[in-house]
Amino acid sequence: MRRHQHHKTAECFDFHWRRREKGPGFRWEQDPAGRRLLVGPPDESLREYEPLAEETGLFLNFARLQGSPKAFLRFANRYGRLGTYYAYGPEHGEPLDEWQRHHRWMRFLVELRTMCLEDRPELGKIVEWQGDEIIYRFPKIGIGATEFWRHRGQLRQSPRNKKGQPLFHAGDLQGPALWFLAHALEDWLRELEGYGKPIAPRMVWSEDACRPQFVFAPSSLLGAMVCQFAVALHGAWPFKECAYCHRFFRLAPGVNRANRLTCSQTCKQYLHNSRVVRARELYDEGWTVRRIVKELRVKPQGDKSSVAVVQSWICRK
Repeated sequence: MRRHQHHKTAECFDFHWRRREKGPGFRWEQDPAGRRLLVGPPDESLREYEPLAEETGLFLNFARLQGSPKAFLRFANRYGRLGTYYAYGPEHGEPLDEWQRHHRWMRFLVELRTMCLEDRPELGKIVEWQGDEIIYRFPKIGIGATEFWRHRGQLRQSPRNKKGQPLFHAGDLQGPALWFLAHALEDWLRELEGYGKPIAPRMVWSEDACRPQFVFAPSSLLGAMVCQFAVALHGAWPFKECAYCHRFFRLAPGVNRANRLTCSQTCKQYLHNSRVVRARELYDEGWTVRRIVKELRVKPQGDKSSVAVVQSWICRK
């Protein structure tokens, strides 16, 4: 029997990671030094999978977390460890503050990407011109004076082209903001290399395509998300939040229509079932069919009007 093949968002990546399938999951524990560490099942008890193939908007899912230990724990139990720079103890526990710093930076960069795509006026709060110098301001994600520049909340740059001339016209906000995104992601990738978490180039045989392929292999889940973000920025990919599970998925030309509401057929069916149940509840409360149509934003389906669709939902008892 042929296995179900996930649509891969980035065919140039080959990345396998491990996550919990059954049994005990990850947990937070405090070590003798007072650090709160993510510990859990050993690698041999975890199941291998392909995160970038299954989750086309994984970096967005991470960025939109609430930032609480509980939210990080749910993420770890679904996708596995981040594979961060620091690990402590015999169980290789990942510090909570590492999760927090990476999450804050990813969340800010994702928000900046959205501002750039929509050319929002809020860019002026992040990008400020002083002569031919640009000052970038962003939330501090660290407290140490010796940490990386992105932990300090401010960066001064004068981007130049290959001829040494200013890369942008004074007053431009969107261009410098996109440049900052590229600069930040490049810096993050180089930092991963410095901590022994490189994005290694590889030549592999593709069983699906039956031909050799040149790919890049991240060595951590964090690195995979940074890579996915970088490729999405390079390709100007649009994403959408699933109306049922609220995970993000890529809208790929010829694969996902722009008006698609869910990330999968399963979520589509669950969403439909929940709407039917809600329609029946509202009808039992005395709502008219037309009011239910407006409340649930029901659209015509084929030859059926919106009213006829809701009536068919209500009659199926």
